Amino acid sequence: MEKNFITNDSVKINYIKNGVGKPIILIGGWTISVAWWQKQIESLSSKYQVIAIDPRSYGNSEKVNYGHRIARHATDIHNLLQALDLNDVTLVGWSLGANVLLAYWEIFRNNRIGRLVHIDQSPFCLNIGDWQLGACGFGDEDAAIEFCRVFGKNRENVTNQLLDNWYANPPSFNEKKWMIQEIFKTPLNAAKNLIFEHLITDWRD
Repeated sequence: MEKNFITNDSVKINYIKNGVGKPIILIGGWTISVAWWQKQIESLSSKYQVIAIDPRSYGNSEKVNYGHRIARHATDIHNLLQALDLNDVTLVGWSLGANVLLAYWEIFRNNRIGRLVHIDQSPFCLNIGDWQLGACGFGDEDAAIEFCRVFGKNRENVTNQLLDNWYANPPSFNEKKWMIQEIFKTPLNAAKNLIFEHLITDWRD
């Protein structure tokens, strides 16, 4: 069932809540809406209270022209936990969502959190010097800037290529169609701001 709450900077955030028990919160990657978590929600909600969130300007959340930073997304998660009065929460973050969890830990430490689960994300996306574990394979900040420039000029092509790379078996035409529709719910400027910060921020410490 879709619900919403209001952040402390007045943004209406959409989320889905299913099941009962210990709370698990699912946070998707870059521009990824709650629609991606359908099968996980169905499976996990037989034992847990499962919540999937559309971060600000994603999916069915309110579209705003401010707060498109990873630290603000982390604060939105904290606002959700406060609104629902949840404790001992398992936060699950995929890709950019995993770095949102690192921001949460940096700002709020273990406040209301029992455990963090990171899916498919390096603590630093760039490959610089002896660090060659960058999740996206960019060599330096200039390459990240170039990616954002190309993305801004041809979002559809870049999105299509990314979707093919995200899966061991590329999605079908119909699967890709709904994925692109969901991704494009996020305004271009919000998407660009977030991905650039995601690519250049070093969380290794």
